[in-house]
Amino acid sequence: MYRFSVFFIFCSSFVHIPWVNAHKEQQSALDTENVKATAISCVQKFGTQLVQFLSDHASFSDIHDLIQKTFDMKKMAQRCCPVKYKTLSQDQKSLYEERFIESVCRAYYNILKKYYTPKGNLEDHFKVDAHKSRCYPGREGMSCTVVTDVFASNGARISVKWLVRNSSEDEGKIANFSVEGTDMVAATKRDMKSLFKQKCGSNFKEFLEKIVESDHTAS
Repeated sequence: MYRFSVFFIFCSSFVHIPWVNAHKEQQSALDTENVKATAISCVQKFGTQLVQFLSDHASFSDIHDLIQKTFDMKKMAQRCCPVKYKTLSQDQKSLYEERFIESVCRAYYNILKKYYTPKGNLEDHFKVDAHKSRCYPGREGMSCTVVTDVFASNGARISVKWLVRNSSEDEGKIANFSVEGTDMVAATKRDMKSLFKQKCGSNFKEFLEKIVESDHTAS
């Protein structure tokens, strides 16, 4: 009798394993869809506000604030720093991040206004392609690539891809975007390294002084 009971419990445990696995898969799929919906909403909201601002000829400061609050600027600054970020003093970090944000917001403004300035109906200017958008797990939580199509005045369609990260700290923050095959964070990182080494002689103090200065000259 004892052996039969042990055998019955042993078999019963295997009966429940498929159900548990199926439940986990369903929950994982649901979580992924929720993250995807949040990412799409983030990009949709940003695009809608950006188009409206550009349509109304809003000031750069308005668009600067929109970019700063929507993008994960702190992580971007760390990734693009030409020296090891951890070696900087707190004052250096604060000044670097402040000037990095100013530079990047202006650069992104100059790029995005080429594609997001509407030439016709605001609602038809850009579309999010939910079917092409994808989510995947990463070291910093779930990430999603949200695909948008921007329609130019001549009817040409340009694809803009947005990387949105969802973590316990930041929900629905844009970490990067690419337009016409150009990865913007990678391009920014190259520009920062080039400025630091070639124009500043690897002098970080001089680099901090020239970040915004160089950006204003280029815009």
